[in-house]
Parts: sequence; structure tokens; C-alpha cells
Amino acid sequence: MNPPPLLNLIEGRPIRRWSVTRFWWLGLLAVTGVLLMLRQVEPKGQFFYPRCWMWLLTGLQCPGCGGLRASHALLNGDIMSAWQLNPLVVALVPVGAWLGLVYGLRGWRGIELPNPFGHRYALCVLVGLIAGYGIGRNFVS
Repeated sequence: MNPPPLLNLIEGRPIRRWSVTRFWWLGLLAVTGVLLMLRQVEPKGQFFYPRCWMWLLTGLQCPGCGGLRASHALLNGDIMSAWQLNPLVVALVPVGAWLGLVYGLRGWRGIELPNPFGHRYALCVLVGLIAGYGIGRNFVS
């Protein structure tokens, strides 16, 4: 069973295959550029990295607080420091890598890999775990 074609929202015509492939390559290039910059430039004290609005408004940590610094530490091979900054980021790296592979191969070559997060209940459990982590980290610290 083939998925329905992507539609151009303005003209209502199907998007050609080469434009979808080009989209994946541009996305991969953008993610690679961001990761290279994050590896080289430490987020602490830099004005161009985003600040957590929840921390600024309430003083509470969201599930992603410390995520940029943890990603910087991971990209430089310091797993223990990354775990101390944000264990959720370290735990979700394999999930993100798998989902990137699943959707990347589907869009690029049409290859279907098993996607456990494609099911509604698995996605609800994942969102619940992230929300529970966000609530729990403010009670523990």
C-alpha cells in the first residue's frame, strides 16, 4: 500500500519525487551544520543559543533544560558530563537516531523500517515519560 502523495498546498498538485529527496538532503545538511556548530561552540555564555522560557518565567526546569550543554558534551565524547546535565537527552539519542533513520530512508529510498513510535500508544507513553521527567526533576533538585 503506497502512501498518498505529498501535495503542494498552494496549487494542490502532487510534489515531484526529486523535490522530496532534495528536502531530505537539505534537512540533513542543516542538521549536520547545527551539530558541527554545537560541537565547536559551548552553549554556556553564548548569546545566540536560545534560552529556556520556562526557566526565565518560573524558575522551574523543563525536560529540555541543560539539553544544549548535554548535547555539546555528547558531541565531544563526555558522556558522564552529559548525563549529569540532562539524562533525558542522553537516553533519547538512540531514539532520535532510529527515527531519523526510519524517516530518512522512507523519504529517500522508500525503504520501510519498523517504527515502534508510529503507534499512538507508544507515542503517548513517550510523551508521558518526558512530562514525568520534567515534573520529577523539579521535585528532586
